[in-house]
Amino acid sequence: MKRTVRNYIIRIAIIGVFTAALILVASKYRPSWAESSEQRADREIVQNNDLTLWYYDEDLTPYVDQLKADYFRKEGLRVGCELVSVVSFFEKINERNVNGSDSPDLYIIDTTRLEQAYLGSLAKQNAYPELYTLANYSVKSLTSILYGGKQVAYPLCFDMEYFVYNKDYMEKAPLTFTQISNESESFTKQADSPVDMVILYDISDLLFNYHFIGGSIDLGGEAGDDDTSIRIDSESLLSALEIYKSFAEKAKINMSRTTYDLVENSFVFGRSMCSILKCSSLEALNREHTNYEIAPMPQVSAQIGSNALSTTFCVCVNPMSKNVSGAEELAKYMTYDNTSSIYSLTGFMSCKRMDYSEAGFDEVYALYDDTASLPKFLETEELWRDMKKMLNQLAGDPETNSSDVLSTFVDAVYSQLATRTGQEHK
Repeated sequence: MKRTVRNYIIRIAIIGVFTAALILVASKYRPSWAESSEQRADREIVQNNDLTLWYYDEDLTPYVDQLKADYFRKEGLRVGCELVSVVSFFEKINERNVNGSDSPDLYIIDTTRLEQAYLGSLAKQNAYPELYTLANYSVKSLTSILYGGKQVAYPLCFDMEYFVYNKDYMEKAPLTFTQISNESESFTKQADSPVDMVILYDISDLLFNYHFIGGSIDLGGEAGDDDTSIRIDSESLLSALEIYKSFAEKAKINMSRTTYDLVENSFVFGRSMCSILKCSSLEALNREHTNYEIAPMPQVSAQIGSNALSTTFCVCVNPMSKNVSGAEELAKYMTYDNTSSIYSLTGFMSCKRMDYSEAGFDEVYALYDDTASLPKFLETEELWRDMKKMLNQLAGDPETNSSDVLSTFVDAVYSQLATRTGQEHK
């Protein structure tokens, strides 16, 4: 009996030693997939990206995050996407180009910054001009990437202002903002109707106000890069500003309290008869089955035209990239090969022509060709600021003198552009 117990104990001990040896061997030669998630993560963190993409508009983040995953699945290449402050954006690229390290291979900007990009030798000409033609893109998309007659970028997506009205409350679109102004002044809310107002839009944002002045100015010509094409029709613009001032007062839009979300909800759910919206609202209009129709932007008056505003984003390839051909392939992928998810991820519409199954998209894409863009000048940011200030002053204070704000605006424009044009405003 004692021998049996002793033999059993010996066998247990031998098995324990053998098991421990197996564990040591397995630990030494285990495959890479058996590593802990922490170890794998540490190793992946130090891996270099194959391409680096910079952008500064936070609304593009969902898109670039999806781009990373899509491009890795398609090409097996890692794209590092960095959200970089717009402040000193190009200075940072240039500094890294000079240092020879960590510079982006390509980047996304709005087209008003193309002069700074191209003249700073930071934007390489489009490598696939045979693809970027009217067969695949609108006129507006193609002119948006021109500088000096050259395609210096790849058109990605756009946003714009468009006029929309509710067909339950309006038989047809109003022809002028003078008409909308008069209807707003005489409007009385009915107890049995959800309608609270004739029109509501974000009156503080230049994107939705530019049409009032767009028909009276030309800053840069069709492509926005011609500094010999500077025109301000002061007489027409003064009349437009007077009409805008009257409109703002009669429409009773509270500039400080009106947010874009409020505007969208008010129109989508039938509280306003008409509105000025942007591309992202098409989804809500269709989802809630609003009985809407999109129309050309009404004229300012019977005598004064309007011109809606759009903004376009493009992809630029850094000529100093260590992988220029790879950057060009990715730029083409973003703007030509794989554009179907741009709207769902950003609310911006793809510059490339697409087949839309939902209402409104084709109408907006067609109207995009008729919109104006801010110029591509280095001074554009200051011009935007002065336009917005002028309109906000008129809408915010009924006592503001239209002639005074116009004079201040015109002087500022010519002062800012004097170095380019060689002319002082008199």
